[in-house]
Amino acid sequence: MRSFPLGSAGPVPGARPLRRLLLLGLVLTLSGAWACQSFWQGVRERERHFSIDHARNEAKRGKCGRAMVSLERAQSSGDLGSFEAESIWLKARCLERLGRHRESLGHLRMLGDFHADSPYADALPEPVTHELAALPLADAKKSAGKLSTPSNLKIPRARYSRAADRYQLTGSVRVLYSVERDGSLTDLRVIESAHPLLASWALESLAGAERKDDDKKLAASRRGASDFVFASKWEGSEEDGEPWIVFFPKRDDP
Repeated sequence: MRSFPLGSAGPVPGARPLRRLLLLGLVLTLSGAWACQSFWQGVRERERHFSIDHARNEAKRGKCGRAMVSLERAQSSGDLGSFEAESIWLKARCLERLGRHRESLGHLRMLGDFHADSPYADALPEPVTHELAALPLADAKKSAGKLSTPSNLKIPRARYSRAADRYQLTGSVRVLYSVERDGSLTDLRVIESAHPLLASWALESLAGAERKDDDKKLAASRRGASDFVFASKWEGSEEDGEPWIVFFPKRDDP
């Protein structure tokens, strides 16, 4: 016969079943949260694979406008794995076909700098290969030193998509370049990058640079470097409704 200490009220009726129900509820809640997370991860992974396949097919057909849209959607997913080098290569080819030569060369340099072991790097044009060999990435970073964005340059705001915001794709990019007399930038080279898609948007922004209208002509062959910080910010937006980018280029003192 079970005994209880003096003054004890003994076991509370229904205590064990209640504890079991609470434990069961906790387990079901955690299982539901895990299943929900796994479900959305699966949806995003399928979306990424579809975008990759679509980008490949459109690029092969020469439909570079559509391929670029799919490439950006695929790259927005964050970790690209083995597709990262291929996506940079496909973008470089499409940008060349679209007549955006400086951006195309910037992507080819990025491929050689960050994916030198990739089979796509073996297909780089000889001028790009020789250029990267003459100034390796480590030396390019040193040459950038304390360079910043010239104050007499006007650089468009970098893009940032809803898809990138949904995947919380953020980070910084640093680009080295040469400044021509008219304010256009050549020799675009990404020397630091949190993600290839962010680097693409930085290159696109710099390709649209020009000198300020009220400024005199710039000195030729001047070197510069710009830093981009990407983070979603929804309290402001562009006319097309896309979230706008927090863009902080470091500039020379006027």
